Amino acid sequence: RKKILRQTDSEILEVDYQSPDLVEYAGDAVILKIGLVIGPQAELYQEKERTLPVEQGRNRGYDREIRLQIPDGMSCGNLDDLRFNVIAGEGKVPKAAFVSNYKVEGNWVIVTIEEIYSDPYFTVEEYDEFAKVINAAADFNKVKLVFKPS
Repeated sequence: RKKILRQTDSEILEVDYQSPDLVEYAGDAVILKIGLVIGPQAELYQEKERTLPVEQGRNRGYDREIRLQIPDGMSCGNLDDLRFNVIAGEGKVPKAAFVSNYKVEGNWVIVTIEEIYSDPYFTVEEYDEFAKVINAAADFNKVKLVFKPS
C-alpha cells in the first residue's frame, strides 16, 4: 500500500509503504533492511587520487523522518547502527553533511536524517571530506536492523 502527498512549496513527500523486499528472516530473527527506504545512493570509494574539483549542479538538502513500529514481543539490539555524523566543512553551515539519529518512543523508533549539500563546489583538497558525506549516505543505505524475540 502506498500513500503519497505532495506539497509543492517545500516539496514534502509522505509515503506509507509496505514491501516484502525490505524484510529477511534468519531463524527466529527478522532482518529489516531499513537503509533501503532512503533509495539508492551513490558511492565514491576509489583507489585513484582525485585530480579535478567537484562541481554539482546546485545546492540541495534532504530532511527525512522514518517511523518504525517495533512488533510486540520483539526487540532490536543494533539501533545504534542508525547513527551517522559526517560533516564536511566548518562554520555554522557545513558545506555538506549526513547526520542521522534515532529515538525510541514506546514501541516506535523514530529515525531522523539530515543530508545537506550547501555548497555545490569542492576543491580537489576538499574532495575527501565530500566523499565521506556521500559514502555515509551509501553506508546508511546498507543498514539492516535485527529484531529478535524478547
